[in-house]
Amino acid sequence: MPHTVPQRKTRLDGLAIGLLLACCAFWGLQQILIKSSVAEMPPLWQATLRFIGASAMLWVWCAWRGIALFGRDGTLRAGLLAGSLFAGELTCIYIGLQYTTASRLTVFLYTSPFVVALLLPRFVGSGWV
Repeated sequence: MPHTVPQRKTRLDGLAIGLLLACCAFWGLQQILIKSSVAEMPPLWQATLRFIGASAMLWVWCAWRGIALFGRDGTLRAGLLAGSLFAGELTCIYIGLQYTTASRLTVFLYTSPFVVALLLPRFVGSGWV
């Protein structure tokens, strides 16, 4: 039996809208949860627990989908760099929430792509942009 490619949807259905709303609510609640629990648990310990939980869920999902995680495909260096940058970002977020409010951190966090887009042409040659 030939494999059929599903048709691409042109509009968001109820499931997609619900998943997007749940994702945004979870992301918005994240800083509040970190801030509210920083008195009870050190911030980097929270980040460590988050990493362990996310790694376990990723591993289960990849096993369920049959995706190999440790194949030699030439992406190790780029993956380690991206992972290190992300770990640095989360470290700054968790430590920063000891010193500021969740709302202020959220403003800084979500305006950073605009700052990068405005400043990048000043620091990167025209060959990159």
